[in-house]
Amino acid sequence: MLLDVADTFQFFPAALISSFISFCILNIYLKARRMRKLWKWRHVKISILCGYLAAVFFIALLSRAPGSREGINLRLFSTLINPRLCIYFLENIVFFAPLGLLLPAIFKTQKRLFVCLETSAGLSLLIELLQLFTKRGFCQIDDVFSNALGAAMGFLLYCFAAKRLNGS
Repeated sequence: MLLDVADTFQFFPAALISSFISFCILNIYLKARRMRKLWKWRHVKISILCGYLAAVFFIALLSRAPGSREGINLRLFSTLINPRLCIYFLENIVFFAPLGLLLPAIFKTQKRLFVCLETSAGLSLLIELLQLFTKRGFCQIDDVFSNALGAAMGFLLYCFAAKRLNGS
């Protein structure tokens, strides 16, 4: 498991560069539209989201050789029978928690749990289909479920933090 985590951090520079580039592009756009003061913190959050999505893309797709893994598994919870696969299930939960935290922090439409889960599950399904077609990963319904569960946990963390920050 520690090797999986160490392998994941090799994509951190690419995520940081993606965040920086998106931050610069947003700044240029907002300056041109004379909206720079309106989005003071929002474009920082969007930049973080862009870096996170870049990291997800690199980890889920580009970290594997084309054709190295193929297959489809549509049985829910089938990965929980093997201890090694249980770890992957937990990693997927952690993998998508930041998305559940960032989406409602940035977009008003994502401040409802169901909408945030729809978006997260949709992104997860897209990743699974890309893995299937590029043969860079197993397409598993468990991954979509665990990713959505992680996004739900991130959403709950957002709700907790928002309440604490607003003093409610």
